[in-house]
Amino acid sequence: MPPKYPLFNSIAIQSMIHNIPTLSSPFYLFDDDIVIRKRLPVTTIINANKSIVYLGDDTFNIRIQPRTPYDGNIHTAINMGLRKRSAGLLKSKGRYLIAFHGPLLLYREIGIKIWNEFRVEMNSLISHPFRMPADPSIQTLYIYVGYSNYYTFLKARKMLRFVMLDSPNLQIIRRKFQNAFSDQLAYFICINDDLPSLTAEIQKLLNKAYETIFPKRCSFES
Repeated sequence: MPPKYPLFNSIAIQSMIHNIPTLSSPFYLFDDDIVIRKRLPVTTIINANKSIVYLGDDTFNIRIQPRTPYDGNIHTAINMGLRKRSAGLLKSKGRYLIAFHGPLLLYREIGIKIWNEFRVEMNSLISHPFRMPADPSIQTLYIYVGYSNYYTFLKARKMLRFVMLDSPNLQIIRRKFQNAFSDQLAYFICINDDLPSLTAEIQKLLNKAYETIFPKRCSFES
C-alpha cells in the first residue's frame, strides 16, 4: 500500500485512492478497475434511491473526444463503462462485490456507508489506475477531483476535464493547475500523472503548487 499523504487544504482536490476522505460534495471518484468486497446484505449499501453513477451516464453528458493517447485511454474507459441502468452488486463465492472496469462516481452517502460498515474490508479495495502507454503497472497513481471554480457548482456546465502531470517541475505543475481550474466549461477536474514515481518530494511540490492557486481553506479544515 502506498504512503498516505495529508489531504490538500481545499475541497477542490482530494486523494481518492485507498481511503475515503471527507468531501464536501455529493460524489466520490474512484479510478480504473475497482473492486469493493463486502459480506453484508445488498440493501445496506444500495437501495432504490441511491446507486452508482458511471462516468458516461447522461447525467453528466460527457463529450470527450480523444486528442492524445491519454485522452484516448480515458475515452475508452468511459465508453467501456457506459450503461443504461444502475449497478447491482455481483455475488461471487458467498461475497457481494461492486466491480467495474472503468472510472466511476459514487454517491457520497453510499461511500460513507461502505466506509463505516466495511472499514476492515476496504483493505481489499483493488485499484489499478490509468498508465501510459499500455497501462501495465500496478503502481498507484493519484487521481484528484474538484470543482472548476473554487466551490461553485455549475449545473449548466457538465464537462469533465482531464489533466496529465508529466513533469516534476514546480512551475509546470503550477501552470497546469492554473489552466485546468480557470476553465469555466469544466464541471469536474480530474488530474492524473505519468511520472516515473510519485515520491514524497513530488507530492510536496504538488501541494505547494496547488496551495498557491487555492489558498482558501474549506469549511471542515482547521
